[in-house]
Amino acid sequence: MNKDYHDKVEGRVEEYVEARKEKGSPDIPARVGLQLMGWKSRKQPIRKVVEYFNFDFEFAKRPELVSFYNLFERGEDFFVSDQRGHWFMYEDLYKPLTNRIILGKTVTKIEYSATSVDVTTSDGDKFAADYTLCTFSTGVLASDMVTFIPALPQWKKEVIFKNPMTVYIKIFLKFPSKFWDDHEYILYASKERGRFPVFQDLERPGILPSGSNVLLITATEDEARRIERQTYNETKAEVMKMLRTIYGQAIPDATGKGEELTA
Repeated sequence: MNKDYHDKVEGRVEEYVEARKEKGSPDIPARVGLQLMGWKSRKQPIRKVVEYFNFDFEFAKRPELVSFYNLFERGEDFFVSDQRGHWFMYEDLYKPLTNRIILGKTVTKIEYSATSVDVTTSDGDKFAADYTLCTFSTGVLASDMVTFIPALPQWKKEVIFKNPMTVYIKIFLKFPSKFWDDHEYILYASKERGRFPVFQDLERPGILPSGSNVLLITATEDEARRIERQTYNETKAEVMKMLRTIYGQAIPDATGKGEELTA
């Protein structure tokens, strides 16, 4: 079914997009583009999970919320398992500035002009600068958490609202031994779209040290928000029930969770 998807749709996306651009046609949601290209069935669980793997898993958003024109611009994927963590990548950048970094401050207002910027925090402190680089998420920018004076221009708001924040959860489970399929990605075709759909075998060569026996499960959007509200044990129970329907009741319980791992 995944090959069927690739042959009928994904392999022709770039060509179809370029043809639309040449005609001057506007961008459309990926869902609409897929339907125009012949991908119309969303009822079968196997089609749901194939679609999820190609869209939600890549963009953390349903095809309705993804730009059709950006589908083939995903770039190359990497899985980073360096135990030094992501901060190590930025060490040379932030270490020389350590004595100038202020933590524990919440920005509430930014007043700006062509020549200066004034930033106010929730405790009343003010900071003045010639210019400011904002690294707020689109979720913060789309809310009323920070007041901009003057207000952000309409074109900038439109871009922010078109790229809403979503939730992308990774569940790491460590087992006494490996019992799952020997494939990098394993898809679970649940009747409920997005219910623990994508597993990653981190025991494969070149990812984690041999014998780690770690299975990574990804969830996004509404399902991820539901999981966020649960305890670890509640989520573990759900995952184990699902895994036992696939691999049998004899499989072992997970012995470790996310924060115990070094992935």
